[in-house]
Amino acid sequence: MNRATLDFSHLLSVLWRALTDSPVKILFFALILALCLQGTRGLFDEDETRYAECAREMLISGQFLVPQRDFRPHITKPPLTYWAIAASMKVFGINEWAARLPNAVAFGVTTFLLVLLASKLWNQDTGRLAGLIYMTSLVPFAASNIITTDTLLGMWEVCAVWAFVNCYKAATRRQARIWSYLMGLFWGMAFLTKGPAILPVGAAILIFWWFHRRAFKLFPFGPVMLGLFMLTGGLWYLLLILNDFSRLQFFITEQVTGRLIGNVHHRNSGLLASLYIYLPTVLLGAMPWLGILLKKAKTSLVSKAIFQDEGLFLAYFWFLVPLGVFSLASSKLPLYILPVFSALSLLTARHLTKANIHTGSFTKWLLAWCCLLVVLKGTAAYLPFQQDARRLVQHIPVLSQPDTQIWSLTETFIDGIPFYTGKDILYLQWHTENKIAEANLEDCLNQNKFSGLQVILLVPNAMEQACKELLLAHNVRIQEMGGYRKSKILQLSFN
Repeated sequence: MNRATLDFSHLLSVLWRALTDSPVKILFFALILALCLQGTRGLFDEDETRYAECAREMLISGQFLVPQRDFRPHITKPPLTYWAIAASMKVFGINEWAARLPNAVAFGVTTFLLVLLASKLWNQDTGRLAGLIYMTSLVPFAASNIITTDTLLGMWEVCAVWAFVNCYKAATRRQARIWSYLMGLFWGMAFLTKGPAILPVGAAILIFWWFHRRAFKLFPFGPVMLGLFMLTGGLWYLLLILNDFSRLQFFITEQVTGRLIGNVHHRNSGLLASLYIYLPTVLLGAMPWLGILLKKAKTSLVSKAIFQDEGLFLAYFWFLVPLGVFSLASSKLPLYILPVFSALSLLTARHLTKANIHTGSFTKWLLAWCCLLVVLKGTAAYLPFQQDARRLVQHIPVLSQPDTQIWSLTETFIDGIPFYTGKDILYLQWHTENKIAEANLEDCLNQNKFSGLQVILLVPNAMEQACKELLLAHNVRIQEMGGYRKSKILQLSFN
């Protein structure tokens, strides 16, 4: 090895230590990774645009208690994610960067807390490694660039587990009591983010408490802790139910039975779906660390110390219980299991440090991996994803013109268009029962009051031919403008 190579390696080692030698520096490193190129990619319909548009409508309407979609009540999720995005857009403007900022911050905070948590369970070296593993794992990094509730939920759950561990290790009853109260607040914030989705991680720490209950200085789930949880997480639900008691049944169906045992959302139901949804998510999402773990620390993975090391005991149940519950649930999406990556980071860090594997030996490789993650994020902005709402608006400029009306026959909301254009969409019904329709297409065509207006109509592919025949029968000129997701886009001209 020549001197130049040695000097370069030394420089990288110095740089790496400067970036990662304290929890605060790791926090800033994680924030840099998350915020870099955060606004380059357009928002994707329908999840990203749904959260961003609901937050935009909060700002416009001033209605923050009841989230709205197309300015109608939309309470399928609690409001904390919408509030966070709305606050960000209030400060930084209505754009992609501001809409993604809360998740980027949550990613950084989660990384920081994992450093503190692993340091509390084991030592500072393991803590720093746990934070580095989490922030450079593929799925957590990718999730920080996607607008969903899952990254915020994961942050609050790590906050709650961190408080739980501090309660367990507290030197006095008074300290344990304070940490128990903080845990109640954190669980409440998690519940206000995604409702009953907190239960699997909550069950994991209950299992830990049961096996280690004699070591606790007090019962960590006392009435004050539960009261703080219910006040923080349940007050919003209570206010909405008191205003309309039928919402109680809706919450139960939408957030509990519909996702656990029903198939109302048609999201990969069946146990077999876990193999092609969650198994690849874990294997690919833990890249590059899972491969290193299996190669370097395979002996410690089957060690009896798993049952003797309280930190490993907690982390394994934190990983296995949510993974098992979400695998059995009828509704499955890859990011549902994002919280298990916090536990997986702890497990990987502990096993690697036990096998005497340290990040110093991977300095060049890890820095290259971080650069690759940022490059992949930037590249995604230029790939022709069909669900990219910003690309749609850019390619059809007439959508943004002041005199253009936008109609839709789709039975799902198209949230990206109002987010980028500021225009409302008129949802229409024709021949089928459209639950979100505001009017009937044929009635609109019979009104004869659209002369001189530009109208863009989104039509489901299956209805395209019949819809064209109806339009032509009303002497409407049609110009095809391309497709978007499962719909055709037509420009209508009225005689």
